[in-house]
Amino acid sequence: MYRLVQYVVSYFRLIKGTMSEAELAWLGLRLAGARRHKAARGALRMSLPTGYVWQDGLVLDPDETVQNAIRAVFARYDVEPTAWAVMRWASRTGFTFPTRRDHTGGTSELTWNPLGYSRLVDLLHNPIYAGAYAWGRRPEREVLVHGKVRRVRMPGRDPAQWSVRIEDAHPGYIS
Repeated sequence: MYRLVQYVVSYFRLIKGTMSEAELAWLGLRLAGARRHKAARGALRMSLPTGYVWQDGLVLDPDETVQNAIRAVFARYDVEPTAWAVMRWASRTGFTFPTRRDHTGGTSELTWNPLGYSRLVDLLHNPIYAGAYAWGRRPEREVLVHGKVRRVRMPGRDPAQWSVRIEDAHPGYIS
């Protein structure tokens, strides 16, 4: 009789552990769904690129020197044929680009550094600068690589495939 009681107790402990794992998975799915729903409304607060801040929504950076630096890069890209040409111009003229780092407590720090190529490409490809709210541009997929499941970010070049895209959601630096 004692062994039967031990068996039943261990069986219930196993079920309890399994149920808690399932509940964690369900909770994760519910949180991901809530995040997706909030992004579809345009209310999900994400980290912003330099030139934008969160106030009563997404607004241009109140510092006019930051705004002028971003507009200068876009104006130079209209003149120059490639991003490398813009880089040569920035290097030749000693152009520095702002970086705003937000800290907890609502404070932020502004630093000016030479414009790097990857920073320039990110600036040119980011739809936020065109006034579009975008979320889910590069979705993650689970794929099998060498017998192990890995999470891989897919390329998100086609705006029609983005999870959320809201045009004219906020003021933009370019049209």
